[in-house]
Amino acid sequence: MKTYSSLVGSENSHEDDIKECVIKDDFKIIYKNIIFDDESLPFYAVLEKELLNGTKHVEIDNCVFKKDVFINVVFETLSIKHSCFEGKFYINNQYSNPDNTLKIEALHVEDVKFHANFKLHNCEVKIFILKDTDFEKNADFFKTKFLTNQDIVFHAINFRALALFGDTFFKEYLLFEYVTFAGYSHFRKATFCKGLNLEYANIEKEMNFFGVKELDKKLSVELTSQETYRTVKYQLQKVGNIIDSNKYHALELQKKKEGACGCSCEFLKTFPDCLTLSIHKVSSNYSTSWLLALVWILIVGLLTSFVVTDTFLYDQFYKYSSLLSSLDDFCGIYWLFMLNKIILGYLYYQFITAVRKDTRK
Repeated sequence: MKTYSSLVGSENSHEDDIKECVIKDDFKIIYKNIIFDDESLPFYAVLEKELLNGTKHVEIDNCVFKKDVFINVVFETLSIKHSCFEGKFYINNQYSNPDNTLKIEALHVEDVKFHANFKLHNCEVKIFILKDTDFEKNADFFKTKFLTNQDIVFHAINFRALALFGDTFFKEYLLFEYVTFAGYSHFRKATFCKGLNLEYANIEKEMNFFGVKELDKKLSVELTSQETYRTVKYQLQKVGNIIDSNKYHALELQKKKEGACGCSCEFLKTFPDCLTLSIHKVSSNYSTSWLLALVWILIVGLLTSFVVTDTFLYDQFYKYSSLLSSLDDFCGIYWLFMLNKIILGYLYYQFITAVRKDTRK
């Protein structure tokens, strides 16, 4: 592996080395087998000059970067493989122009180590590949939009410090496959258009999902697993966000119900779970809707009143909506009395649970 300082030291004597390590054509440049260690001419200044002169596609293969690398000018594709960044690596770091959006056709990062902070800020990426990569310090994807036409996969990644996905936008299904979150992470106000998969992720510290969007929408619910909703619920509980955690608890139960009721091959085995979860859904939307439980209490009172009196007595149905009514109020119909109390007991429990979930500390 050759050092960059030796390559630029004598243009005539190292012409063959330059041809071997820096390959250029009209719109593409490849850096291969180079150690970038020159302080007087930082790599990002050289790259920026190339990009401003018309280069659109950049490939970096088997290189080591001793100093910081900043990319703040327009390019179409960037491929980094088998390389190491000992300094910071920022794409569109937003310092000079915080509202600037950088549009990237393709970003491919594979088998790379980032020893200092990594930033991919406010970018729009159409093709995204990230695998077999270690982020030793903070990894920040703030406000980036992943506009791919296929699943967005983070494969075999180690986030050893902060992993920040604030205000990110994921157009397709997002999968963290064999990813370790060793430090704190957050997806504050992130948008998941087609769901999330955390089943294969190792989460060692708190993960903040405050204000995430569309993870409870129909398309996301269809693609997101029960285990992922359980993880989101648990992480929200850990940071004290009880109200939002209740919403994802309901979604977790919804996915469990779909599994229990959709398994025709083991119907007798799963029927009790299917029945219980179905009643739970209809009666209070998994203890999240106190209004739904209240409506059912009133309906039970009206129906019981009709059975007992053969008419709807709106001025007396409250007796049959109360747990305090006696057998005499049911004209001695013992089975109806018992059925009424069992159903009302369950509905009052659901009503109290739903109210408590939204009001407890």
